[in-house]
Amino acid sequence: MLRRENSTFLKSKKFLLTTYYLGSGFCLGIGFLIPALWVIVFPGLIFYFIGLKQSSHLWQATLGGFTVWTVKSMLTVVWFWNTYPILWIDLGLGKAELPIIGFYWFSVSVFIGVAGIFCSSLLWSINHYLKGRWFLILTPLVFVVSEVLGSFSFSSFLLGDHVKPNVVFSFGYLGYLLAEHEWLIQLARFGGVYLLTLVVVTGGVFLWHWLEKSNYDKKSLEMALTILVLLSFSSHLGFYKTDYNEVREGKTKVAIIDTKFGGSDYFKLDDRESYRVNQLVEALAAALAQEPDYVVMPEDSRYLSQDLSPTASYAKFRFQQSDPSAVIVEAGPVNLALGGRALRATIYDGVNKKVYATDKQYLVPQGEFMPVFYRETLNVLGYSKVARNINNKLQYRPGPYNSQADMPKIIPGILFCFASADPLGVRRLVEERELPFIAHPISHAWFNNPISMWHQFDLMLKIHALWNQVPIVSAGNMVSGALFNSNGEKITGDLMAEGDRWSVSLVSW
Repeated sequence: MLRRENSTFLKSKKFLLTTYYLGSGFCLGIGFLIPALWVIVFPGLIFYFIGLKQSSHLWQATLGGFTVWTVKSMLTVVWFWNTYPILWIDLGLGKAELPIIGFYWFSVSVFIGVAGIFCSSLLWSINHYLKGRWFLILTPLVFVVSEVLGSFSFSSFLLGDHVKPNVVFSFGYLGYLLAEHEWLIQLARFGGVYLLTLVVVTGGVFLWHWLEKSNYDKKSLEMALTILVLLSFSSHLGFYKTDYNEVREGKTKVAIIDTKFGGSDYFKLDDRESYRVNQLVEALAAALAQEPDYVVMPEDSRYLSQDLSPTASYAKFRFQQSDPSAVIVEAGPVNLALGGRALRATIYDGVNKKVYATDKQYLVPQGEFMPVFYRETLNVLGYSKVARNINNKLQYRPGPYNSQADMPKIIPGILFCFASADPLGVRRLVEERELPFIAHPISHAWFNNPISMWHQFDLMLKIHALWNQVPIVSAGNMVSGALFNSNGEKITGDLMAEGDRWSVSLVSW
């Protein structure tokens, strides 16, 4: 009897819908985890549209859409697990680290998945109440709006002190998958990741429409599979290469300082702070010896007192470094007069002998503040002490230097670490003033080898550079910096010097 019921369920429409929606979520997300499988996004879209078409009721479509977007997000942000074990700060979690990280990963995926409810309910309604061509026309636009809504949902559920809702967290946007193709990424210069999402969804919906009209006959399926194989193969032919290891000579020369202030051995050091400062002094001296126009240091690179003003910092810096003529960008935490800390980039203008500062405005819940949702959840679960401990240690907030518009054109724009996930982050900077390039100081000391996250950030930076036609130079702590030029190419600099926990490379254009 049980076997017959199981057999009936396996043949039921409910099971088929579940299969389509789960399969769609997996196919839409797997390319973020395994880049070589990016082309699987198209079968994922086809499964999604089949599921919508076969959903008899609106509730089936909305539940299916929520499932698709949640599963996709779980694969997209799987790098959250790379925070384990937490080494950079003692949050007092003990054995609770893994379940808390797991809960954070799952809940974030659910928050983003809420956008799938909007997407599927709207597309199901369009399909049922408008003519078929409207579904083909409106579906790409609905996807773009839904992805932005997913970013808003993420920020709304993860509000904290001094943090406002935003649409910055763009992990999982389908347009990033199209950026894996070395030709198609060039479309980003006309509309960034938003245009790429429009293109990939347009391709998916028309491919689904063609297969549906042909009743999914064998010949059509074989042709569709051939197209996908050729598309995937053509992305690596090398006719338009987007990653280089050699430096190209140019008028602007930038020294990149990368550091390795992270890992279990580093955090076990007794006199870690003075060791870090000594290493940075060595690294900066080695960088200046290359006579660059600019030096870019990582986000966690501030080696002067956290209580010094930018002017006092520059005075001390000029004395320590023999008043160099290069423009130097460093970034790190500073204590605020009203309490808490800000992440500040300090720019030492060695040409005009002036100093500038800008503070990070977009804070991330991955280590900079404690969202109210998780604080209250921990309280309910009996972890009030842990919640207070985390909240007391994660005291970052937006700083008072919130504009770069008045800086001279010799000073690069500053794009802080996770702000590269903001599709409009670089756009705002280039619209403020004329820029020589974008300096992108980053630190991934919170993570343990997050390969998926690194690759997604590379795609974001390539798209930023392409769309805005501006070079971006990143310098990293626990990750390697690079140049992302206005052709969407990632260029790894020539290694010029290295020490115990630092290296200096040169890029130019």
